[in-house]
Amino acid sequence: MSALGSAARVSQSEPISRPKPQREAEIRLLPSRTPRSAVAAPVAAPHRAGLGAFMGLLVGVLASGLFGLLLLNTTLGEGSFRIKAMQNAVSQLSDQSQQLQQQVALAESPIALQQRASALGMVPSGSPVFLRLTDGRVLGVPVPAVAPPKLLPPVVVKPTVAPTKPTVVPTKTTTTTANAPTKTTTGTTKAKPKH
Repeated sequence: MSALGSAARVSQSEPISRPKPQREAEIRLLPSRTPRSAVAAPVAAPHRAGLGAFMGLLVGVLASGLFGLLLLNTTLGEGSFRIKAMQNAVSQLSDQSQQLQQQVALAESPIALQQRASALGMVPSGSPVFLRLTDGRVLGVPVPAVAPPKLLPPVVVKPTVAPTKPTVVPTKTTTTTANAPTKTTTGTTKAKPKH
């Protein structure tokens, strides 16, 4: 009894703890949709697409991506050719512009102006004369310009050279060997004509 009495005393002094429900959703059981009296029919497995269809889709996506990249690369290549052609055209036009600027600069030079004025029959004036516009007065002494005498172009005389006959000049040659006597021969050679 003493063991029972001590157990009763412990239970009276300490309150009995019960486990607390953690969550209401975890504790509640879900109601079944099928009534208990119904017989369960065999359920068919859901239809899955085969591996072949997935591979076909994957190959189609990759092929369309490669085709798109090829089209993009071709378009960029064509654009680079256009850019190169336009750069060449700009270079040619720049060269042509520089040539035209040089021609204008040469045409504006004093020497070119003097040559064109001379071709038109103009002559340089001796001293300049100025007109004052406010009162119409002439400043300086006007002197008529006189054309310099025209020089005839120089006559170029080409000297005529008569063809000369080749001349014959006699020469002597000497041949010496160690054991042979000295031999002298006389021969003729043709000299080249001098112009």
